[in-house]
Amino acid sequence: MAPFRWPEARHELALAKEVAQHNPEKPDEWEAVARRLGKAFSTDSCTVELKGRDCREKMDRILTKYKEEDMKALKRSGTEEEFTELQQLCEDILVYRRDMMEMRQIEKESRKKREQEDKRKGEEMRQAAVERLAKRRSDASTSGGATLDVSSSGSDEEIPSKGTKKKVARSSRKSAIEMLSEKYKEKAKLKDKELEVRKMELDLQKQKYEDEAEERKLLFSMLREQLKK
Repeated sequence: MAPFRWPEARHELALAKEVAQHNPEKPDEWEAVARRLGKAFSTDSCTVELKGRDCREKMDRILTKYKEEDMKALKRSGTEEEFTELQQLCEDILVYRRDMMEMRQIEKESRKKREQEDKRKGEEMRQAAVERLAKRRSDASTSGGATLDVSSSGSDEEIPSKGTKKKVARSSRKSAIEMLSEKYKEKAKLKDKELEVRKMELDLQKQKYEDEAEERKLLFSMLREQLKK
């Protein structure tokens, strides 16, 4: 079967409407657009089969012409009404893509900063734990030496055994690990809250875009009614 050539302006308009409504990005989403359009373009005497890649590339070419203000190339044989609606749809699609790109860039930078901050704090916590552990070992060693000196001079005080020193060291390591574990748990909870707030911000921006798109559609509808008069 020969490839579809998009022979009429109404075909490009239908494609732009699908993209503006569904905002496809993944291959399977473009394939869904192709199936719907293929069904819409088919007639009893001619079956149209489209591929997602063809639809994506065609939409990219339409947007390129729009951005380059090649109005003659866009208008082709369509009516003035179709041409005006196609212009508005191109603007909606470009605005949406630009907003999504900006939001993803902001999210990427924010995630990178959080990772760097987490790494820095983790290193500080590990260093602090090592220093505390070293200090406790030093204190335990000093305490053991003092006890040994007193005992050698005739005191009845008990000399700490090696087993006691090992218990002190193990206890210090366990305490440091528990402290680190608690710190990481608190950090994880804070990160979850930050992600939840970020998700709310993205939802609000998406809702704002949808509201603005609805307003533009309403204005276009009013303009179309006036043109009919």
